[in-house]
Amino acid sequence: MAGLKVFLSYHSSDKALAGDIKSNLCHYGLDVFLAHEDIQPTEEWRTRILSELKRTDVFLPLLTEKFLTSKWTSQECGVAVAKEIFIVSLKVSVDPFGFLSKYQAFNFKIENVARSCSGVAKVIHKNRRLQKTFLDGLIASVGRSTSFEEAKARASLLNEFDGYNGRQVNDVLRRAVENSQIHKSFGARRQLEIFLKKNEADEATLRAYRKLTAEQ
Repeated sequence: MAGLKVFLSYHSSDKALAGDIKSNLCHYGLDVFLAHEDIQPTEEWRTRILSELKRTDVFLPLLTEKFLTSKWTSQECGVAVAKEIFIVSLKVSVDPFGFLSKYQAFNFKIENVARSCSGVAKVIHKNRRLQKTFLDGLIASVGRSTSFEEAKARASLLNEFDGYNGRQVNDVLRRAVENSQIHKSFGARRQLEIFLKKNEADEATLRAYRKLTAEQ
């Protein structure tokens, strides 16, 4: 299952901070578009930006002092408002303005980007229209773990959220069975035991997972 599409709007002078935010949000399975990283040199950038805005699920304006000086960020905000995209304003040093002022801002602390991004992920998860796809993306992110430590860290994120349906719980275990970096990681298995105390898998899927982990 694909994760949510996220458009991060920012002034070019804040691209290092924007890159750090993208890196952290990707841990939650969010597909974050960042213009300076994702637009190829040969692409017509205005066309690409409009295309990304048309298909995005979440719009994140990075409200720094510089944000206000860019005509492009203001236009991106206008498109997001007009299309009624779910907006979470990341307030760094500037309050939401214009049409953005109708939306509650998230106080983003750049001193701890990881913690702030965790808070942003939780705000997105609370949106009932987006919650199912958010959880699908998070589960897929866990399934892509490439090391024991990464598997442990990403499995722990599962326990920060609720609202999983039966298909999603089974998907977690299926991915754990298929990825040895998960089922051979003591830390990841411990996090999955916590997950299973709160969420019910079907008997056959649980049995396959238990059989494999018992052999470790």
